[in-house]
Amino acid sequence: MRIGLIVDGESELAAMPKLFPILNATLEHHVVGIVQRAIQPKAPTSTIVLACNGGVRALKRTRPDRAIVLLDREDLAECPGSFAERIREGVARVARAGDPDVRVVVKDRTFENWLIADVMAVKGSPGRFNLTNAMERQIARASADHVDADQIIRSACIGGSYQKTKDSARIMRHASIDRIAANSRSFRRFLRVLDHPDYRDQSRNPTQR
Repeated sequence: MRIGLIVDGESELAAMPKLFPILNATLEHHVVGIVQRAIQPKAPTSTIVLACNGGVRALKRTRPDRAIVLLDREDLAECPGSFAERIREGVARVARAGDPDVRVVVKDRTFENWLIADVMAVKGSPGRFNLTNAMERQIARASADHVDADQIIRSACIGGSYQKTKDSARIMRHASIDRIAANSRSFRRFLRVLDHPDYRDQSRNPTQR
């Protein structure tokens, strides 16, 4: 199976491809492309669906069998599963013959939560980030999905403010999918939708087997 990603931010567009070699070495499928569309989680469903549909069209050149839409939850009160299903159903209603199967994964709560889930990846750039023991304890105590990741990562920056595109790619360059998954249920959901053999049960954390 060929899989394409539709992401909602420039950070994801810059950083997620850093994981492709790791994913393609472990998946039975192949991640073949990524496109970005500006999507606001609180926008009307029809607006989000229209943006996702544009992403599907843009992915056509890579001939994916499945397209995975990655959306931020931010402070939306709706549960991630309901939000994802609402958008998936909307995209399915406007699908054309030959379109890839579309799945939706909601990042809880932003892409920065996935970045800080791998503490070692953040610490892999010691000249750029100083992740204190207190920050590490906060992430470990609450799990990465439930902390103010943007505030943590901005506070950890050295030598200038956080640059979302450059810094997210810098972190993801050192990332391990298992380390992110160990601390982020929403990332495990992403791996499940990718049909990763170790994460076919989204709630399973391989480090706790």
